[in-house]
Amino acid sequence: MIDTDSPMDWRELHRREVTAGRAVTSHPSFGVSLSILRPILSEAFAKFDPATRTEGRYSPIDLECEQIKAALVSQPHPLPEKWISGLTEISMHGVNDPAVEWIWGVAIANAIIEYPQYGADAAWSLLENRHISQEAVIQIFADSLAGASRNVVLEALTELASFIGAHPGIGVYAPERHGLTKRLEEWRRKELIETVWHDPLDHVPWLYPPMSLLTALLPTEKACFLTLLEKTRFPLAVSQALDSPEIFERLDLLLELLILAPDTSEDDSGNGWSWNRNLTAPKLLAATLKHAKEALDPRSDIRTIESLDAQAAPIFAAVAETILKRHDGTFLSFQWLGHLIGEDHRQSNRRSEIWHPIRAAMSALAEAMASLDIGLDQGLRAFHLILPAPSRLEEMRKSGIGDQERGWVTSATDAFLTTTLTEQADARSQTRASAATSLIELYHSVLIRRDQGLYVFQQDPFPTWRHWQPAQLYLSMDAPVAEWESGWRSLAEQRRRAFMTHDDTQADDPSFFHACVGLSLVDYLAFGATARPKEAWECWLSLFDCVFSAALQLNWVRHDRWRHLLAKAFARLPHIRRVDDFEEMAAQLSRLGGDDELLVWCLAMILDNGVEAPLLAQAMQIHRVNLTARLADFIAWEEREGTRRPPSPLAEKAKEIVQVLPPSLVYGQTVRVRTHKNVFLGEAL
Repeated sequence: MIDTDSPMDWRELHRREVTAGRAVTSHPSFGVSLSILRPILSEAFAKFDPATRTEGRYSPIDLECEQIKAALVSQPHPLPEKWISGLTEISMHGVNDPAVEWIWGVAIANAIIEYPQYGADAAWSLLENRHISQEAVIQIFADSLAGASRNVVLEALTELASFIGAHPGIGVYAPERHGLTKRLEEWRRKELIETVWHDPLDHVPWLYPPMSLLTALLPTEKACFLTLLEKTRFPLAVSQALDSPEIFERLDLLLELLILAPDTSEDDSGNGWSWNRNLTAPKLLAATLKHAKEALDPRSDIRTIESLDAQAAPIFAAVAETILKRHDGTFLSFQWLGHLIGEDHRQSNRRSEIWHPIRAAMSALAEAMASLDIGLDQGLRAFHLILPAPSRLEEMRKSGIGDQERGWVTSATDAFLTTTLTEQADARSQTRASAATSLIELYHSVLIRRDQGLYVFQQDPFPTWRHWQPAQLYLSMDAPVAEWESGWRSLAEQRRRAFMTHDDTQADDPSFFHACVGLSLVDYLAFGATARPKEAWECWLSLFDCVFSAALQLNWVRHDRWRHLLAKAFARLPHIRRVDDFEEMAAQLSRLGGDDELLVWCLAMILDNGVEAPLLAQAMQIHRVNLTARLADFIAWEEREGTRRPPSPLAEKAKEIVQVLPPSLVYGQTVRVRTHKNVFLGEAL
């Protein structure tokens, strides 16, 4: 017996149980047990009513328990007492003895092969509800596939796959079957392969033990194994079959299955590729992520995310190479990369210190595709059902409503970024000029559509690589700043809706995404391999005008991210100009008006980047801004008594700045009219 109460990895426990079960074959009484069970099983199989499987009744094998016990006890050399009790108590609450489970598994497998006229219905029903070793059945089947019984085993497993496809509810409790069947019918009407990775059935606790018997085909009949998985037409069944450690722990087997898996695409009359509803190839790709996590086991030590990515790179390089060898490799690689990009976005608001293999998979696949010159043209064909229809863009631009589609599917933004990555190969290379214009047009159409992938999750850092990639495209243009401004102007109606319409407050999401792209463009122009300081300054001024107006106009709840973006822009100012260009920095700070908190935020960003506070304060006096007084007023307002609002974290920063400033120069009596929180009008009258 195996001690299941001791702490142990479930896979190690399973392997020990299988080893203990196999050991029983050398016991003198093993053959005796089989000789007793075989005819009794045959008789029970002959009495079996196939309706038992779909109605949830137990197999009539229960009626044979007394006959089994009598036959076992009457032997001239009685079996061990624990075997007798175990062999007769085969319900779900029976004894858990690996030896007994193995004997039953071998007996059932042999009965299926020796009595094919009864079919395998009774055997599957028996395996559903009993403590019987699946591994014993798998071993007998695998051995038989290499001999004269091959056709019998293939026929039995084919019947099993067909039954699961016809009765998918067999793997859930009876009350849940109708709901599962209905959801499955809805899922089968979906057009996107993405639903294989994010289908609405994943939350269903589906389990059908006989499904694992299909793995008996793996040693000699891999193509047949994949064909039978497709025959189920059921993603949960395919997932269960591929979730075996014997599969996902072996990269060589995963790659071999991936190259053999049926094609996933068909040509849609020249308009583009469409998914043909095959499941095994996309499910195998999902298994490669699980393989990488299990193989590297990031919980086992304190390796950095960078080192784990480096270790995962060879794994996904092999996966990418295998995908691109397939007949449908271009379509499948685009769809998989688009899914990975979307998943990376959805996981971005989780703990950043937790490693996941998605980034390594993205990099390896994008570089492999770029090396084969796969880019824009193929991407448009692969994503023709996802990307915005050009005929509706003008209507969406004028209304500002867009064409919003919500759900866990690859977004048009993800599709655009996928195509951009393949054109750029990686973040270090330049986009081909011939494709840059088309990609920018595609990007602008995604903005106008108000695609769901443009949303920046709260607490997420920005800009990220999702903004850097579009920014790189603008570098290829003759007038990058003008092109960026053109995209901003096309979103004016969306911003008006965000400002004026209470039930459409997210209408500024595309504008915020585009502003992050603008900030990334500033970085590239100022700090790129070929610096263009004049254009960087032009871009900064344009970005300030756009972001500052948005921060003033948009609703109070969501405008903080705009203010944060403006503060980030001021952090770049000392590097775009010079750290000693106090006059220009003072001029830009004075444009912020009477918003003390925003002034402190932007001022702190400038000072943290090498600017001397006393000299900047002196320069601001030219613009009639008494910096010491403004900071003191802000601190007093934030720390006033009687308020329930927690003080701004910028109050402590303001105190630090005051400590290094010279005494304030007062120009005269200051009259202030408080309008909201810390916003003042009528400065230094």
